[in-house]
Amino acid sequence: MNVLIMGQSGLLGSYLKRTADKKDELFLPERNELNIKDTQKFYEYIKKNKIDLCINAAGLTNVYLCETNVEEAFKVNAYAPAECAKICREEKSRFVHVSTGFVFDGKKISSYVESDIPSPINAYGESKDRGELFILRDNPDALILRTDELFGRSASSAGHNVIAYIIGQLLSGKTATLYPIKTSPTYGYDLAKFIWSLKREPEVKGILHAVNKGAFTYAEVTEIAARLTKTKASVRTRNDVFKYKVPQNCSLESEKIKSMNLPEMRCFEDALKDSLREFL
Repeated sequence: MNVLIMGQSGLLGSYLKRTADKKDELFLPERNELNIKDTQKFYEYIKKNKIDLCINAAGLTNVYLCETNVEEAFKVNAYAPAECAKICREEKSRFVHVSTGFVFDGKKISSYVESDIPSPINAYGESKDRGELFILRDNPDALILRTDELFGRSASSAGHNVIAYIIGQLLSGKTATLYPIKTSPTYGYDLAKFIWSLKREPEVKGILHAVNKGAFTYAEVTEIAARLTKTKASVRTRNDVFKYKVPQNCSLESEKIKSMNLPEMRCFEDALKDSLREFL
C-alpha cells in the first residue's frame, strides 16, 4: 500500500513512521516539498505516486497563532484539507484527517462523545470544526479522528506539549504551573497504532474519537506522573485569564468504537508508563 503522511515531521507523524508496516511504501514529503495549501501540487503528487491512503497529521495547532492569523488557520485547518479530501475521493485514495476536542465549548461536565454537537469558542476550534464539516461534505468516505492532548517524545519532536512539560518539571524537582483544564491525554504511539489498525477498514468513516481512556485535570496528570516516576508532585494552579478563550474540558471518549468492533485504546496511566521511558 502506498501511504502519504502529511505532517510527517510532527509528533504523531514520527510515531506513524516508527510503527508503519514495513510492507507499505511511505511517502514522507517535507513541507517545502508538499504544502497542504498547494492543492494542485497535492493532486499531482497523489496521481503520480498512486497513493492508496493519505493521513493528514498536519495542521496549525497553536491556539494563539490561530487567533492572530485567522485566515491562515482556516486555510490550513479547513479549506486545504477539504480540497485534499475531495481529490482523494476522485483518485480513489482513502483520506484520514486528525482533529481535536477543541471543536467543543468545554461546558460539558463529562467527556464529549461523537454525537455531541460542536460549539467552538476560539479560532483554532472553529477552523478545525469547519474542516470536519467541509471534509465530510466533499468526501463522505473520509475518516476524521478527534484526539486530545497528544504527548510523547521522538527524535523529531522534543516533546513540546503539556504532558512533556509536567514530566520535565517533575524530573527536575520544579513546580508545574498549570491551568485547571480537563483533558484526555493521548500517547502519540498509541494513536499511530490505532490509525494503522484501521488501514484496511474502509467502512470505518465519519467522525471517531481516538484517545487513551480517562479524563484528567493537569493537576491529576501530575499526581499520576509523580507516582510513576517516584518524585514529589508540586503544582501551582494558574488563575490568570487566558488571552483567548480555551475550553475548560476537552476530554473525549468514544460511543462508537465498541459497537463497530474496533480495538479500544488502553488507559492513560498504562500509556504514560510506557511513554516515560522516552524521557528517562
